[in-house]
Amino acid sequence: AGIAWTRADLWLPVCLPVLGGVLAIPTLLVEGWWREGAERRRVQGIFGRYVAPDILRVLLHHPEAARLGGERRRITVLFSDIRSYTTLSEKLPPEEVVGWLNEYFTEQVAVIHAHRGTVDKFIGDAVMAFWGAPLPEAEQERLAASCAAEMIRTSRRLAGDWRERGGPPIAIGVGIATEDAVVGNVGAEQLRAYTAIGDTVNLASRLEGTTKELAVPVVLDEATASACGLPLRSVGEVTVKGRAAAVRVFTLSELDVE
Repeated sequence: AGIAWTRADLWLPVCLPVLGGVLAIPTLLVEGWWREGAERRRVQGIFGRYVAPDILRVLLHHPEAARLGGERRRITVLFSDIRSYTTLSEKLPPEEVVGWLNEYFTEQVAVIHAHRGTVDKFIGDAVMAFWGAPLPEAEQERLAASCAAEMIRTSRRLAGDWRERGGPPIAIGVGIATEDAVVGNVGAEQLRAYTAIGDTVNLASRLEGTTKELAVPVVLDEATASACGLPLRSVGEVTVKGRAAAVRVFTLSELDVE
């Protein structure tokens, strides 16, 4: 005897898998959209405070470029510090000091971002920034040195403006060093920060500390000086804590003229 399949018998087993596949497509699309959005929000949350808008746009489109968890990179680190800040903070009410500092930091962060730098942190009146992470930067030494020059010019402009407004005197020093460091998220489970760790950070900070005794606004180590491509002059050698050998240092010639 023959077996007769009705049209209804055939429709049900054939169409159910097709219908299931059709219904699954929007689900997969929504899931992919959500994952992509979550990754973009993660990158935005981590780097939105640190990097210039153009760098952030690259990271948002290519989040794999911002691999986290600690990565060795050759970076250029910049430290700037307000000279005589302790004296300034002792003479003014803390609320007034905070007001002047906020104005100063706003100006200098704009300078750092304009030179594609990553702002690491503020330490009292000091600013730490670096180049070469989270994205590689072929001209990191030149950008850091140019940034330092612009930061000095900005501080000199602010000094004149503040003087007219009855504000405190301001002058800054900048130290720059280039070496390997580990860059990534550091901290506790509850609170982490994207930062750089390594001897180059210490060196940049200590070079900034030599600007006053060398009577120059910016001090660069030899690695930065040899690659920055800017007019420089040697200011001799300095001994810094933690290093047995003296460090040969340079300054930017363009800043010799006040």
